[in-house]
Order: sequence, then C-alpha cells, then structure tokens
Amino acid sequence: MSASYSHGDIAIIGIACRFPGGASDPEKFWDLLSNKRSAFTTVPKDQYNGDAFYHPAREKLNTLSARGGHFLNENITTFDAPFFHITAQEVTAMDPTARMLLEVTYEALENAGLPVENVVGSDTSCQVGCFTRDWHEMLMCDAETAPLYAGTGTGFSLLSNRNALRDRDFIHSVIRRTGID
Repeated sequence: MSASYSHGDIAIIGIACRFPGGASDPEKFWDLLSNKRSAFTTVPKDQYNGDAFYHPAREKLNTLSARGGHFLNENITTFDAPFFHITAQEVTAMDPTARMLLEVTYEALENAGLPVENVVGSDTSCQVGCFTRDWHEMLMCDAETAPLYAGTGTGFSLLSNRNALRDRDFIHSVIRRTGID
C-alpha cells in the first residue's frame, strides 16, 4: 500500500522543547502535564529582584503585580557557539532565544533520528513564534555600547533563519510573529 500525499501535507517527525518547571525535553514536559504540576514559581534571585518591582496595584506603571511567574531553569549563558559556527563576537549580541532555538532545532532533528546532513537542501521547515524584545531593549539602552551584531542578533525576522546548522546550509524557514513589539 503506497501513501499518497497532497500539496500542503505536513508531518511533524521530531520534537524538542524548553518550558518552565524543568520541562526541558518532551518527556519532562509530558511529566509536567500528566501530573498536573504548575510551573509557577517565585522570581528566581538570579533573574531579577522581584521585590523591587512588585506593587499590588496592577495599574501602577513600571511595576509587576505578581510575585512570580513561569521561568526556565536553564542557564541562558551556557551555549556551545563553536558547535554552531558562531563567533564570540556574534554570540554576545545574539538573543538567548535565538541560541536556545538553535539548540532545540538540533535536538528535534536528533529526536527524529535525522542527521543534519540528511536535512540540508530538503523540504524541511522551521516554524518559529516569538513575542518579546527584552534582549534587544537591554542591548540598546545605550546604543554607543551595543555589540557589533546587535541588529542581526536581536532581529525577530532572522530567528528562523538562524538555523544555519553546522555546515552553514539553511533549513527553509518561516517566521511567525506574535504579540506586540
């Protein structure tokens, strides 16, 4: 029996993720969901001083009315830039979201059992959703000291194109912007 496909059919064959609550891979994510655990925690001290920004009134500007949220456990500064052929100068300007996206894309290919070499030049796409510009805002608070590659390192339109894996060949990509910049 042969399978027939029509134009537009898709198949998701690999998965990887980074979610709050320690759900750093599909198995841990499933564990979080199936055990109905909440990923909500108080603000980690290494993220920011939650008490300094807290105010119970939601309408008060430049404050947060919640004492916690959903935070990743991973250290965003750990990234194997040489593995992805990214220089130290580039990675300084690169949004941690883009770094994580590269890692997760590679893990999804591993999960699918696909060596990168087999995907290059194929009809494979990378679908990306994003919505905040925190890293860009932090880098650009003083434009005179912004890293050399701040423009490309923080551009949402480049996130899915960042998937230049080991041999610098690109996976076809689609960027889906969500939220407000």
